[in-house]
Amino acid sequence: MAMGRPKAMLVLTEQNREQLEGLASLRSLPAGLVNRARIILLSAGGKTNEQIARELRMTNATVGK
Repeated sequence: MAMGRPKAMLVLTEQNREQLEGLASLRSLPAGLVNRARIILLSAGGKTNEQIARELRMTNATVGK
């Protein structure tokens, strides 16, 4: 059973999506920044926080921040 407020739809511009995809693929950046970019991209793709946490092997709390 879902709890809390429904997540608002996240819409990215093409420019924002390209920038985030670039960040998500770099290995020279801090892991936290890369993970944040991946979370945003997956969220914009319509995945729930639980799905994102499972895919990226993170806790729901980390994704929810």
